Amino acid sequence: MNAHDLKNSFYLDIYFKGHYNKAALRYLEKNGLAPVIEDGDMDIIRAGESDFLALNYYNSEAAKACPADAVRSWAGYNLTGKKGDMFGYETHPGFYQICKNPELDTTDWDWAIDPDGMEYILRTCTPAITSL
Repeated sequence: MNAHDLKNSFYLDIYFKGHYNKAALRYLEKNGLAPVIEDGDMDIIRAGESDFLALNYYNSEAAKACPADAVRSWAGYNLTGKKGDMFGYETHPGFYQICKNPELDTTDWDWAIDPDGMEYILRTCTPAITSL
């Protein structure tokens, strides 16, 4: 849920509800990563209206708990196209860590092959946009 809050709801909530996801914003504030919000910014955001949502779905990700003493890292990549050359995964100490899903095969670029993932993203993100 922490991964979903930071990777999806943080953006969906601000666009469709006019506020940031609380769990994600607390994590970002605690770690000096939160956006700077000036007086009046949130009023302007709430006055805006998103009338559509476009999704790009390439692969799914799995997440697990991350120890508080882990080192923060951003998304890892496979730069060679040789299966298994992924050099790391996104890590947010005390919040979550992206990890390989052992139940899924991957492309040569180490992207998980998960056709069911599109259904998951539609089912979990749709509540954020039901106000449309």
